[in-house]
Amino acid sequence: MTDLHDRRAEDKQTEAKLQAELDALVAAENDPSKRATLMVLNAINRCLTQNTHVTHNVKEQLTTLKTSFDEHVVGFAQHAKDEEALLNKGRGAWMALAWFLGLVQVAVGFMIMDTRDTLRQLHGASIEAKMSDQRLNSRIDVLEAKR
Repeated sequence: MTDLHDRRAEDKQTEAKLQAELDALVAAENDPSKRATLMVLNAINRCLTQNTHVTHNVKEQLTTLKTSFDEHVVGFAQHAKDEEALLNKGRGAWMALAWFLGLVQVAVGFMIMDTRDTLRQLHGASIEAKMSDQRLNSRIDVLEAKR
């Protein structure tokens, strides 16, 4: 980069010398038509020189912007990748939670069915015990009545 700056500084000095020479040639010319032609060519030269400087400046600014934009794109891509990873973790957590809750519901359903079955068996045993007690009580009543 320093070589480029050194070269541009030399170019500016050379341009200044050339401009001074051109101005001297224009002033020294006696023929009005040649003098007018030299003045037009000198104006064109100045415009082209300024255009070259502007083009170099624009190039430098565009290079800076491109570098900045490339850094931004890389940062944005990394941000998008991180965000996608976070969303996938969230989706995985919800999937695991859904499976867990589903398994809990199935387990609770089986426990409820087992409890209902046990309650039916206990109710049936209770009814049977009551009937057995009634039969025994009625036998005891019949035996006591015979005594």
